Amino acid sequence: MSAAALFTALGLILGFRFLYFMAIGEGTGHIQSVVLSGALLGMGVQVGLIAFVADLISVNRKLLEQIRLQLKEKKTGKDD
Repeated sequence: MSAAALFTALGLILGFRFLYFMAIGEGTGHIQSVVLSGALLGMGVQVGLIAFVADLISVNRKLLEQIRLQLKEKKTGKDD
């Protein structure tokens, strides 16, 4: 998630940079900031979603391991 935060922060900084130049009337020469800002914001969202799914997979794996251990103990006759 820290990588997603980094990409998002950089995208926001470049977006605010463009808005600043637009506010002072010099925004026509800074279109590259908008393009790079959009790309970085998109990357930030995608990396954040991938990190979220990876965390869900990790929790699911841990739960499956716990269930497998409980079933194995039940088969052998061990109780807690």
